[in-house]
Amino acid sequence: MAKANKPGELFTVTLGVGFVIGVLAGAAIWIDLKFPALEKQIAFVVSVVAAGGALYAAYYVGEGLHLQVENDRRRAAMELRHRSFEFISKLDATKWERVKAFISKEIADHNPTPPEREVYHKITAEAGLAADVTEILGLFEDMSIGIQVGYADEQVLYDSMRFVVQHGFGSLFPYVEQSRKSFHDPSLFSEAQKLFDAWSDHKPLILHIS
Repeated sequence: MAKANKPGELFTVTLGVGFVIGVLAGAAIWIDLKFPALEKQIAFVVSVVAAGGALYAAYYVGEGLHLQVENDRRRAAMELRHRSFEFISKLDATKWERVKAFISKEIADHNPTPPEREVYHKITAEAGLAADVTEILGLFEDMSIGIQVGYADEQVLYDSMRFVVQHGFGSLFPYVEQSRKSFHDPSLFSEAQKLFDAWSDHKPLILHIS
C-alpha cells in the first residue's frame, strides 16, 4: 500500500513542492542572466512561480491548521474519557456492596416498598451506612454536574455506571424524598435525579434536561 504524502509534499520519497519551486525560481534567475533578451518571458515565469509559491504556502498552512485542530480534538476526547474513569474509580466497592446489601434486605425484598420515613430512619440509625449512602448519592451528583458542564464523557460513564445509578438511586429514592422533607430542601440530590431520570429513559443527560 502506498505511503500517504505529508502536507506540502509532491511525492512520497522524491521532491517536496517547496524544493521544486526553489529550483524553478533559481533556473529563471539563471536564464535571465544568461539570456537578457528573454526578460519578458522570464518575468512571466517568475510571476507564475511566485503565485505557485503563494498557493503552496497557503495550502501548507491550511493543512497544518487542520492537523492541529484534529490533534486538539483527539486530546480533548482523551481527557474527557480520563476524567470519566476518575469518577468511576471514586465508587468504593466495599461501600457499594454494603449499600446494595441494605437495599436487598430492607427495600427490594419488601412489597410494597417501605414508607419513606421507615427507610430514612433505618439508614440514619447506622452512622456508617448513612455515610456510605450519602457518599454514593454525592458521587451521582458530581457525575451529573460533570456531564452537564462538559467535564466528563457521558458515554463512558453510562456504559460503566448505568446499573449503579439506576439501582442505587431508584432504590434509595424513598430515603431521598424523606431527606428533602427533613431538611426542607426539595432540591436535595436533584442533579442525581436528573441523571437517574435520563439514564432510565436511555437518553443522554443533556438532551433529557434541555
